[in-house]
Amino acid sequence: MTRTHARRRTAVTLIELLVVIAIMTALLALAAALAPSIASSDQTQKGAAELQSACKVAQGFAAATGRPHGVRLIVTAGNPNNTTGYFCTELQYLESPPVLVADPQVLVRKPRDSGGGTGSGTGSGPRVEFTYTLYTGVAPDTSINPVDGTIPPLGTIKTRACFIRGISPETADQITAGAVLSLPAASLTWSRILAVTGRSGAYTSPATGAPAVDLTVTLDVYPDTLLGAATVYRSYHFGVYGAPVPVLAEATVPMPKEIVIDLEVSQPPLPGPGTDYDILFAPNGQPVSSGNIGVGKTATNANAFFLVRDRSKLGTSINLSGPALGTAFRRAGEMQVVGIRAGGHVGVAPATQADDNGNFPAAYPDLFGLAREQLDR
Repeated sequence: MTRTHARRRTAVTLIELLVVIAIMTALLALAAALAPSIASSDQTQKGAAELQSACKVAQGFAAATGRPHGVRLIVTAGNPNNTTGYFCTELQYLESPPVLVADPQVLVRKPRDSGGGTGSGTGSGPRVEFTYTLYTGVAPDTSINPVDGTIPPLGTIKTRACFIRGISPETADQITAGAVLSLPAASLTWSRILAVTGRSGAYTSPATGAPAVDLTVTLDVYPDTLLGAATVYRSYHFGVYGAPVPVLAEATVPMPKEIVIDLEVSQPPLPGPGTDYDILFAPNGQPVSSGNIGVGKTATNANAFFLVRDRSKLGTSINLSGPALGTAFRRAGEMQVVGIRAGGHVGVAPATQADDNGNFPAAYPDLFGLAREQLDR
């Protein structure tokens, strides 16, 4: 019996070769299409990590030196398409100058106080004074809320004022917008001075016999809980740190190419181009104020969220609504959010995506909904 062995075929037909080439071409084309998107996603994540790292470095400096440190987001107006928008493409480390000790003897002697301190020479020693006025709950025009015309309940706060009294003219000259007021003996430990709105004096200080002046300042946060039913609160134990300045000999940190921090939609947002955005941390790691100086009231120790995105994909503003917002999201690609929690935790999370009609999911009702949930865990 003769066995017949089938010869093993080793050749490849032309059709098979063409099929393999077609498959390889399709895979290469797909890879070429996806590569820019993957690279962009990596760069966006790298930019978010850069901001997060800078904030943590600033927190470390603040803890090590015992005075506020922070990060300045240097604002760039415009974009490649010459449309509206304002972004940050560069970071700069900040530090507060050494504390101005208004009265170095306050901890070793009891300050004298005659109950005055209005700039006329009464009272004694440098001090911070808060005065409040309250709504009376009755109908005079002066007690009507100018916002909605209603009469707020009896005891509702109507106005707040802060004075730094009895300080030397030299100390007063160094207190400017952006300075930080510290009240260690009060629950209001750190507060930003938004503006110096008044100066009176000089008069002779009863405590030192030297010339003294009073400043009227506007703060970002006032110690409402300290007053209770009272309308005046006074503290002799305080310090003022000067407005933060760039850290000497420290180079700025650039964001990756085409990656920006979109300050038009970040929270709290900038009102427009032209003002850099300062993030400042206290020695305990908490944010002193997450917002720019001189633009109204910004809550101390409030959550802040910064949108990091690729400017080359969407140069125009993402501060839109409806279908236009949905279109913007499709063009913008992956976006990241760097969040700073009130307690000082700094984290990164993806931005919440809007659908084609510009609507966010019910569970995450805005751009920062997902980041807010992850930070609060």
